[in-house]
Amino acid sequence: MAGYFLVFGPAPDDSVFAETVTGGIPAQTLVRGIRTERLLGTYQPGQPYHLEVSLDKSSGQIAYDLSGANAPPTGDAMFLVEGPALDSDYSDIFSQRIPVHEGHHYNFGGLVKLLTGHSPFKIDVEWLDKQSNHLGYVGNFRPVADLNGWTEVRYQSAAPSRAVWARLLLGASGDDSLLFADPYFAEVANPQRNLVYNSGLTSGVVGWTVFSRHKDKPKRVTATALSIRSVASNTDLPVLLDALKLTLTASSESAEGSSTATLLNYSLSLPPDTAGAFPVDDPHATVLLGVLLLTVMALVAARALGWTQFLVRTMRRPRIGTVTRSLPVNYQRRALYLGALGIISFVVANAFLFGLGNSPFDMADQKTWSYIADKYGPDQLYVLSTVVSQAQVWGGAPYHEAVFPYEAIMAYWFAFIGWAHRIFLNGPGPFVTNTFQVETLIKSLNLLFGVADGVLIYLILKAIRASRNASLVASALFIFNPAVWFSMSVFGANHVLSLFFVLLAILLAEHSHPTGAWLALCVAALTRPQMLVLAFLVAIVLVRRFKFRENLTSLAWALGIMFIVISPIVFKIGPSFPVDFMRNILFVQEFGGNEPAFTTVSLDAYSVWPLVTMFAASQNGLGRMFYPSSAPLIGSLTYQSVGQLLTYGVLTLAAISIFVRSGSHKVPGSYLPGVALGIVGFLMLLTGIGSPHFILALPFILLSRRGISGWVYYSIVVAWTVTTLVPMYGILAIDLASSDYLKLPLFGSNPPAITHLVASLYAWDRFITVGVVANLLALVTYMITAVRRSGPHGPARQQVALTDTSSLRLA
Repeated sequence: MAGYFLVFGPAPDDSVFAETVTGGIPAQTLVRGIRTERLLGTYQPGQPYHLEVSLDKSSGQIAYDLSGANAPPTGDAMFLVEGPALDSDYSDIFSQRIPVHEGHHYNFGGLVKLLTGHSPFKIDVEWLDKQSNHLGYVGNFRPVADLNGWTEVRYQSAAPSRAVWARLLLGASGDDSLLFADPYFAEVANPQRNLVYNSGLTSGVVGWTVFSRHKDKPKRVTATALSIRSVASNTDLPVLLDALKLTLTASSESAEGSSTATLLNYSLSLPPDTAGAFPVDDPHATVLLGVLLLTVMALVAARALGWTQFLVRTMRRPRIGTVTRSLPVNYQRRALYLGALGIISFVVANAFLFGLGNSPFDMADQKTWSYIADKYGPDQLYVLSTVVSQAQVWGGAPYHEAVFPYEAIMAYWFAFIGWAHRIFLNGPGPFVTNTFQVETLIKSLNLLFGVADGVLIYLILKAIRASRNASLVASALFIFNPAVWFSMSVFGANHVLSLFFVLLAILLAEHSHPTGAWLALCVAALTRPQMLVLAFLVAIVLVRRFKFRENLTSLAWALGIMFIVISPIVFKIGPSFPVDFMRNILFVQEFGGNEPAFTTVSLDAYSVWPLVTMFAASQNGLGRMFYPSSAPLIGSLTYQSVGQLLTYGVLTLAAISIFVRSGSHKVPGSYLPGVALGIVGFLMLLTGIGSPHFILALPFILLSRRGISGWVYYSIVVAWTVTTLVPMYGILAIDLASSDYLKLPLFGSNPPAITHLVASLYAWDRFITVGVVANLLALVTYMITAVRRSGPHGPARQQVALTDTSSLRLA
């Protein structure tokens, strides 16, 4: 770690110097390391200064510009007094005579600032009688260690017997160079009346003389401008300026005593593409967007009115020949009891998990996003979050910012969380994010979508004519899945929210609602980048399921509605923002735009790459996952490029399978293994995937029951669950091993035995190998299932079961 600092040193020197640090250790600031200093000048405590820090990474330069004035707080002119070691003609400076009354008490002193030196200084009063004869002095030399920038020196004394006059003396000694300002002499009974003539030196040096040479004049100086510029280039600090992410910190320390510093009028200027897209401030573009928005809103409103009238007519139409077959009363009651018991168990168990721990960085991000979206608006998530440090997660070290990597739908989601917290949980006063109430709200909303996903899995299986028992089992395997629980209620991830919309799209497609299916799919695609893969695969289903005209009109309506939804953000940033932002995210995550520390073959997941690095790079343990993806694997091809090629190949195979299977209605749901193949292949073959993303494949593994024998199906579900849960739990256990300050019961330096066990399993070579091989077998299984021909007499056809229906309609 490296740093470049502008340091304001302590008294008495009050020096400003540039400090370069290499090999430092990040804490609240950069500590230890190799330090070099370069003196730039001096500053004046108590004076305001303007500091400008500029960073231009394209030219490889950091610049500090410090400007201000070296003047007393009053801004008056000053005397410059230099001791005899610096000025051979040195003499004290004294004021003209001041009338006094013997026995009266007087205050005297002034403001003093040390420029250089270590010798004593003085502000004295000489008492004189009526004939100006010397009666004595009050005051004496004082050490310059008493000074801290502009320091007020104050004395009090009574005029002695026969004193009629007094005069103030200012002096230095040795190698001192000092500034004296605003000298005063006032009666204690009337402290507001300064008896010193021309104390502010507004009339030059009138009234002031040099003690022994009356023809010499004191050195009067006015406020001197301070202008310091310090520049570090890429050749000076390549370690610092070659890094992708930099932090700007301000810190204060005091070896003894106390020191204070105040930052005022802080402002920040960012590059125009900070949000991932260039903001557009062209009024013509704004007008065109407004016209387009009004047109789309009018069309959607007209369409909605037509839908409403159609529904009203349908509801009024008499139902003829309706026959209903109900389940037995005892069965209904038993199902109701079991369902209620399951829901209660689910809620209680997950609520217990809330307080056991979280992913501190992810949870701190979500709290920050909620605050920003609620206070400043969802569009500011793409700007402000990039400059908010999450230093509290690492005990004060500013390792990373709270960058927002999602599209507009998630921006609205966090705006809703911030609003709900402020209205219902925050109470009176300012919005407080670092509370357990915010975390509870986030995790509780995750639970709702977790249950909703399970319900959608059940309804999809029923729609493709799976048996009731098979549908219930698959739904329960998701709702009560320990990996899903850990993701929602401990880790705090919200993948279940993204899954809800893609599952809803599939269900609506099965029930022949193309507009709703396309709309749900568009929403899913604008939640997180990984959902683009699922959106692509399910879009093939919709294209094959519905006629060309249906798809064209439905997709048009869906895009129109989505344009209305995201228009507040688009208007504030730019028309092409959704595309530009997604392009920027893909560049950062997959095409070399991220930090080297984060471009690893795996972020913590049991993908194929920990197995490859064991053989190709002789890695072991966690090194198998955190090996650089930019390293060459085959000739000039890196791990990352090979992973991309393999992923493209599997997605192409999955797309072909889905395209072929979706065109046939003989085997309902026959396209689902192709969807499972696509998402499993994406997670297993692409580099840089994290373990929480493996939750995205679980619903499609559960939905792909047909064509897979029972023991293979359940083995895949169990293996995928274990290889998702252990890395999620294990990486937190390892990363938080020394984070006792976070007060997380599951994690820290003294965690429970289960955490020790999971951390050991997660990093154990044999367990990693077994986990990767198990996931690879799942990938191979879905590859075979997706490409295997299923006809009227094939295994997929044999497993079709007629769905029990609650009602039959007779024409």
